[in-house]
Amino acid sequence: MRRDHRPGTMRRIAARIGMFWYVVPSLFVVALGMATCSLIDILDFDRFEVVSSVADRSGMRSAVVVHQHYSNSSATVTCVWIIAGPPPRKGPSNRLAPSCVLVATEPHLPIALSWQANGRLLARIPADATALRGEDSFERCYFHSEELPRHVCYRPEMIDVAGGRP
Repeated sequence: MRRDHRPGTMRRIAARIGMFWYVVPSLFVVALGMATCSLIDILDFDRFEVVSSVADRSGMRSAVVVHQHYSNSSATVTCVWIIAGPPPRKGPSNRLAPSCVLVATEPHLPIALSWQANGRLLARIPADATALRGEDSFERCYFHSEELPRHVCYRPEMIDVAGGRP
């Protein structure tokens, strides 16, 4: 058996095999990881209690006020979630949505919800409450709720807030 020892022959062979031996298995591992990622059940130690809810005119969406005991900060806050479908029953509940649209640092802060004619949710908060807009404010409301009495953090792209002070 004769071996070809010309320069570059081994490099060409390695280049052909390299695609199969390194790239294809790597892509398979990535694809397998992405496919099974949704099967992982992340433990959720937060506790939720539905306090009230309001369905929109079509009954296709509901705004739900929930008291959430947030396990990462040991704070109890009031959250407003927008969910698909009819309103849930009052009382203990599982997580209803991945994230909320409004967080109030005081669990018993009165929040009146209503659906506007344009289909957006409106939350009315007390005049002495402080309203903080934007995603950055949510971490402050969750983790520093004891330092922020009567604060409401909300996502302005998802909910309108009336009352309160800026």
